[in-house]
Amino acid sequence: MSTRLFSILAALGCILGVVFLFISFSLNPTPPTDPTQLAAFGKQYHNDILVGAWLQAISPLLIIFFVLAILQLAKATTRFAGLATLLGGGIFMVVDLLEVTFYLGAANAHNLTTALISLSFVNAVQHLYSIIAAPALIIPLGVVIIGSPVLPRVLGYAAIIIGSLFAILGVVFLFTPVVDGVAALAILEAVEELWFPIAAITLLIRELLASRRVAGHERIVASV
Repeated sequence: MSTRLFSILAALGCILGVVFLFISFSLNPTPPTDPTQLAAFGKQYHNDILVGAWLQAISPLLIIFFVLAILQLAKATTRFAGLATLLGGGIFMVVDLLEVTFYLGAANAHNLTTALISLSFVNAVQHLYSIIAAPALIIPLGVVIIGSPVLPRVLGYAAIIIGSLFAILGVVFLFTPVVDGVAALAILEAVEELWFPIAAITLLIRELLASRRVAGHERIVASV
């Protein structure tokens, strides 16, 4: 596979992954905090929760594939920043799959107690996203981007800032239940989710423009 095709497929996969993620969020409404309403909620949204959980499991994998593609294109797989990004990607996937597992546990629970325990674990795992998962992935990835010509350096600096804010807010809101809703974390998470398609689209445009330049150069050479 050519480097150009590899880059295009990785970028398209990342964009699809983010689309899947937003769809999963729209399918999974926030469950009620009142236990008496939870059983009816589970029955009403059972299928939506299962489909949303599936999408939430697949979407990060596509995003991580894009991250791995950046490392490959930047030839950073053996550098410390690249290795740190690989570690961060592993942590990111584990945290995401833990959350999905507890969503599935709540949706398929045979009693209210099991559903409540599963949802409690979901809220606990969501803290891990801001404390470790997001910073561990995007900060070293930003360092890789800054040190390579694969993507504009501004995206690397933006990634480091986003990851650093996640780490800071993860500590600041450590004692605030995620179920209560934290606006600052929600906004920052949305910014990070938009960072990935922006990076993917940037890589896609670069590769398409490079392809046009090569095709134009070949036409000029052929006409000489």
